[in-house]
Amino acid sequence: MTAFTAFFRPKASRSGTQIAATDGAFGTGGVALVATATVSVHVPIPRRKSKLLSLNLMAKTAAAGSAAITAQAFRRNNTGTPADVTITATQDLTATAITVADKAYAMAITSTDSQSIFQIGDTLRIDVVAAGTVTTAPQMAVCAEWAVLE
Repeated sequence: MTAFTAFFRPKASRSGTQIAATDGAFGTGGVALVATATVSVHVPIPRRKSKLLSLNLMAKTAAAGSAAITAQAFRRNNTGTPADVTITATQDLTATAITVADKAYAMAITSTDSQSIFQIGDTLRIDVVAAGTVTTAPQMAVCAEWAVLE
């Protein structure tokens, strides 16, 4: 939380923090995962310069298949020359990682503080990769927490 307090400067007559939460979904009600494919969900970001504070998977159903099923987050830098910046390490979505339904699983943010700051026009993309067949598709929401810069 130190990175958040380093740049947040409340305006006069405001107290507390200015935090926004956004989400996207995989599975029922969201993007469906198919065998040997990569599917992406774009998680909305605030319409201001913002820092990604946390990223959680709210799992309803763990994934199962003949090979690895993983998720990873990226910041798409849409200013200047577009490029992807890796935000998290790869997260296992199978029953070995997601063991209890209706529980939040934190995706550790492995990017630097400056890489975690999103400019207006950038996007947060979560890629789910199925290396083989999918016997049980994951059902989960991706929840992001943002510190909004004034």
